[in-house]
Amino acid sequence: MSEHSNQLKKTSNMVWILIVLLHLSCQDSSPITVFELLNEPDRYHGRVVTVEGWSVSNFELQVLQGQGERVEDEQKKVIWIDQVEVVDAHERNLGKKESFSKRERMSPGEKELYKKLMASRPTTPGPAQLRHVVLRGEFQTARGARFGHLSAFRHRLILYRVLSVD
Repeated sequence: MSEHSNQLKKTSNMVWILIVLLHLSCQDSSPITVFELLNEPDRYHGRVVTVEGWSVSNFELQVLQGQGERVEDEQKKVIWIDQVEVVDAHERNLGKKESFSKRERMSPGEKELYKKLMASRPTTPGPAQLRHVVLRGEFQTARGARFGHLSAFRHRLILYRVLSVD
């Protein structure tokens, strides 16, 4: 084989590798539903996911649920939303060096959406606020641990980015 043929073959292989990697990265950014996430929690554990659902906030609660679910339903049907800064502080207190906030950064527009989402959270007891959202973060499912207020939740999303708030 000539040098030119070898070079073409190498280039062709690199193009195919790039196409596969691009395809895989696009799959991870497509939103999945809360139902899809909770139907296979072990599949998504530890992965960064983009999830679409309903943010439910009240005085001591910030969870993500699917359409048609109620917060009063079993805790396994909702996902606790953890702020990355809170998780980072907790991890540092445990002596861990890994920082979640270094994995993905919010754009200025996403920071505004984050503020909008947090502003809808009541500061006193009362009715919960419901917002349609698309969020991106690391999903974790309980493997002996619990998450959120009073450690009552089996799943959490460590929030990296807020992509949409309606």
